[in-house]
Amino acid sequence: EVLDGRTELPELLAEIFAVERSGWKGQEGTAISDSQADTLFYTRLAEEAAAAGALRIAVLRYQGRIVAFEYGLLSADRLFLIKVGYDETYEKQSIGHVLAVMNIRHCCEDPAIAWYDKLGNGLRPAPYKLRFADTLDTLYRITLYGPGWRSRALWLYQIARIRAKIIADRWRGRKPVTLT
Repeated sequence: EVLDGRTELPELLAEIFAVERSGWKGQEGTAISDSQADTLFYTRLAEEAAAAGALRIAVLRYQGRIVAFEYGLLSADRLFLIKVGYDETYEKQSIGHVLAVMNIRHCCEDPAIAWYDKLGNGLRPAPYKLRFADTLDTLYRITLYGPGWRSRALWLYQIARIRAKIIADRWRGRKPVTLT
């Protein structure tokens, strides 16, 4: 089921945020609902996208409740997934993958959508995302920093974070992910 958020959006968001928080993100304190600022951001984004006709939230229900979701935004002919989540109780059934396949089928049937884009997760795509890919697009991140010591500290932190990830990946023997 793919919803556009034009009706019952607050209830829908509350349910998908609860699904996301039910697993490891909730345990680590990184779920959307763990931060008031994140909750406000994703709620307002959904409200504005729904009003513009650009919100797409694919859900998989079991016994009437949402057990997996893909929160996406439609821009031009591309569906960008910005948040996904599933109830880890059903991890062995691969419900996240089941929903992805269902959403891809929906996108193929919708003439307004030419691309289903799961987005990257940093320096390289997550291996599970490649199961659904036949091409990779290079994405560039541009970050602008203002003047002052706080911006400089944030810039240094970001540089250190990227370098630490590269070093950790080399240490673990990981190679860049490519499609064959």
